[in-house]
Amino acid sequence: MTIRRATEADLEAIHAIYDEEVRHGTATFDTTTRSPEERVAWLAHHDPVRHPVLVEEHDGVVRGWASLSRWSERCAYDRMAEVSLYVHADHRGKGIGRALLRALIDHGRASGLKVLLARIVTDNPASVRLHENAGFRRCGLLRRSGEKLGRVLDVALLDLHLDEVVASPAVAKLELFWDVVSPYSYLATSQLEGVRARTGATIVLRPFLLGAVMKATANNPPALVTAKVPYLLKDLLRWRDAYGIPMKMPGEGGPFPFNSLFAMRTATAAAMASDHAGESACHALFAAYWRDGRDVMQPDVVAAALTSAGLDGAALVAAASTDAVKDALRAHTDEAIRRGAFGAPTMFVGDEMFFGNDRLPFVELALLAASGR
Repeated sequence: MTIRRATEADLEAIHAIYDEEVRHGTATFDTTTRSPEERVAWLAHHDPVRHPVLVEEHDGVVRGWASLSRWSERCAYDRMAEVSLYVHADHRGKGIGRALLRALIDHGRASGLKVLLARIVTDNPASVRLHENAGFRRCGLLRRSGEKLGRVLDVALLDLHLDEVVASPAVAKLELFWDVVSPYSYLATSQLEGVRARTGATIVLRPFLLGAVMKATANNPPALVTAKVPYLLKDLLRWRDAYGIPMKMPGEGGPFPFNSLFAMRTATAAAMASDHAGESACHALFAAYWRDGRDVMQPDVVAAALTSAGLDGAALVAAASTDAVKDALRAHTDEAIRRGAFGAPTMFVGDEMFFGNDRLPFVELALLAASGR
C-alpha cells in the first residue's frame, strides 16, 4: 500500500472512481462528469502544500483517492479544509479509506490547518463511522438538503479539530493482545483509529494464541458453551451494527472454530518487522476471515491477504515456519498469561489490564489519564 501525491497521470483513475458515484451514488452531489480539461484544472486548483490530492496505489493500480479542499474563498476560513475520500468499489474494506484519511489528517496538521470538515449523506453509515473512528465528531445536520437519484437526502456535518487531538508530551501506550479466531478482537481492532485520534496514544498489536491462553487458565471459549451460543450470535450482530462494519457471523464463511496457529505465526513475523507491519497484518487477517469469510488456515489465503495490505505475503508465510517466529509467538502468549490474560482481546495500559471489546471506553480513559490529559 503506497500513498502519494496525485499527478496528472492519475486523473483518469481518480475520475473513474469518482464518476461511478457521480452516476450511481450519493457520496457526491455532482450529477455530471468532468471533461479531461476540467479534470486538469481541478487538480491544478489544489495547492499541493496545503490542499493536496493523494492517491493510494498498489501494484501500479490506483485503488482510492482523497483530497483537502478550501472550505471557502473567504480568507477567515483559511484555517479549515474539507475532506473528500473515495475508494474503488472493488477494493473497499481493505483499510484503504482508513489509510488515506490518516494521511490527510497528518498532512493537515503538518501544514498548520486547525479544522477538517466532512459532509456525508446520512445513509452512508460506513463513511460516517470511518470518520468518527478517526476522531471526527458530528457538528450539524443539513436536513433534506440534496436530491439525487429520486431521493431527498440529509447531510451530516462532521469536524475534526486538529489542535485538540495532538498527543501530549507524555504519550500513553496501548498494548492489545489478539487472535484472529476471536470475533471480539476483530470488533475491538476496528475501533483503534478512533482511539488513537482521540488519545494520541501509541498502539501496539501483539499476536498471541488464544487457545493456549484458554488452556492455561482453564477457560472455555464461549462458542463451545452450548447455552451461550444463541446470545453470542445476537451480541455480535449488535456490535457489528453499532460499529457499522462488515462482519460474517461464526461459520458463515470459513470454518469456526478453527486452528489459528499458522495465521498467528505469520502475524508474528510481520510484527517482528515493525509495529506498522504488525498492525497491517492484523487488519488484513481479520478482514480475510471475518469480513470476507476466507479460510485463514490456508497459506495461499493468508499470503494473498497480507499482500493486499501492502506486505510481502510470500515472505511472511515462509517466515512462519522459522524457529525465531515460533519462539516469539510462544513468548507473546506466555507473557500475556503471566500478566493475567484469560481471553481476547486483552489490553494493557501500563500495568492496568482490560478485557473485551466493550471495555474500550475505559481503555480510552486510562490512556488519557496516562498522558496527563
